[in-house]
Amino acid sequence: MQGALGGFVVLVLAVMGTYVFNRLWQHSLLREAGPAVAAAERLGLRLQPFGFGPRLKVSGVVDGQTTEIVWTGGFRGAHTVVRVGEHRLRYPLATTASALDELLATEE
Repeated sequence: MQGALGGFVVLVLAVMGTYVFNRLWQHSLLREAGPAVAAAERLGLRLQPFGFGPRLKVSGVVDGQTTEIVWTGGFRGAHTVVRVGEHRLRYPLATTASALDELLATEE
């Protein structure tokens, strides 16, 4: 009985730790990439609810193309994934409006 209870406590602590880790990444990404997120919103993309992963996501339609931009953190480092239509590419973390414009320009 104590072994099962101990396992349950470890599981709860692991879930709580993961949740805190992901929230810290979300806030860090929002602080660091805030200008790029704001630029994406000016293009008509909408910031999605944070969710439980270590990422920020905006999506919508730009110039008739379904567009999704995801800023992701985690153990493998921070990066940006841009998906325009069927094309999906991974880039270093885009933190400024000009960096975001460059990423979207390479997708066209």
